[in-house]
Amino acid sequence: MLCIFFFFQAEDGIRDAQESRGLGDVYKRQLLLAAVDEYNFRDSTTVAIFADHGDYAGDYGLVEKWPSGLEDVLTRVPLIVRVPGGVEANVISSPVQLFDIVPTLLELAGINATHVHFGKSLVPQILEGRDVDPGRAVFAEGGYGTNEPRDFEGDASNGGMPRKEFIYYPKLLQQQQERLSVCRAASVRTARYKLVLRTDPKDLDHDSELYDLEHDPRELDNLYGNSSYAAITAELKHKLFLWYMQTSDVTPWLVDARNGGWPPRMLATTSGYAADVAWDTSNKPIVWK
Repeated sequence: MLCIFFFFQAEDGIRDAQESRGLGDVYKRQLLLAAVDEYNFRDSTTVAIFADHGDYAGDYGLVEKWPSGLEDVLTRVPLIVRVPGGVEANVISSPVQLFDIVPTLLELAGINATHVHFGKSLVPQILEGRDVDPGRAVFAEGGYGTNEPRDFEGDASNGGMPRKEFIYYPKLLQQQQERLSVCRAASVRTARYKLVLRTDPKDLDHDSELYDLEHDPRELDNLYGNSSYAAITAELKHKLFLWYMQTSDVTPWLVDARNGGWPPRMLATTSGYAADVAWDTSNKPIVWK
């Protein structure tokens, strides 16, 4: 199976300021798919089209993007997959993540993962058209802590401030002067609600947000702190807490050569893979050296 990734930076195309860029990307996608078909790769090629992030295009009076900004215009990006034998023109309404691309393509290619990951394969949605997880929550994070000044753009440790003529000078200047405006942020989003928590050693709860996306899809009415949504807020905070607990640390699958000789005997398989990788991916018999 041949996999092609087409990476572009465009939002949903509904805003006037984005339409010209979006149309250009549509043309490029058409050229790509036409070339795959012309050279008879359609029946053996999976094409995945996605973006790294969106942009403010006048939304909220802003342009570009922001490290602690987690609005849908930044985090909700296109994900289009064409697979031989897949359901055509099928749209999945439940949330998914870009993390899901890797396990999806590995499953389509018949390859076992050899690393820890937290994505979910979208093969049931793609090949069968089933919306298998409508209640799923997805997550995003960004921003910097004021106790780690080296992370801020414009800090002397990473090159300092550019000339005032530089296009990003205002952005870097704000990070240096108003550091809480770019503090750490994390979001949890379901099909209906989105919670954005912001925190810093200088302000434990800084400009957090809650939105009912069914009634407020453009995220204009911040419900955070509204007592009527206390139960929803608590539920989403719990989901975010569990996500951090389950994904914040992983152990390596391969034993580091600098481990001081422990364990005294290394495990291996007849195929030569390290035992921990082979066991987790194939369950083949383990052979002692």
